[in-house]
This record gives sequence, C-alpha cells and structure tokens, in this order.
Amino acid sequence: AIRAFQSALKSPGTQEGYIHQQIGYCYQKLGDKSSGRTHYEQAISSYEAQSRQGVQKELAEDGIRACKQGIKLCE
Repeated sequence: AIRAFQSALKSPGTQEGYIHQQIGYCYQKLGDKSSGRTHYEQAISSYEAQSRQGVQKELAEDGIRACKQGIKLCE
C-alpha cells in the first residue's frame, strides 16, 4: 500500500496531506514509528497550506487533528 500511495504523490492534483496521512498510518501499523511520524508531519504541513488557501478548510482541519493523534501514537 505504501508504494501505491507514494506513486500517487507523483500525480498532479493529488491531495498530498491525505496521502501522507495514509502513508503515516501504514508505517504506524507496521511498527515503523519514525517513518510514520515523518509522514504525519508532512501531512500536517500540506493540510496547513490547504487551509491557508481556503481549500476544503474544514477537511484540512480534521486531517490535522487526526495526524496529531497519529503522532502521539508513534511516540
């Protein structure tokens, strides 16, 4: 699944925040907490940029909250 998500990141117009969040979740489930945390942090950055642009702001805020929870689980 991680490879498929990473390939999706290369496609134009992808929702980077969501994809990084899913990659983070995959790594978290595999026990690779460091990689999981890294992708959750990348997702948060993407969601913050999305929110600043006013694009699906509510969805971006939900994603940020979920990623912060994911980071806690990777500690």
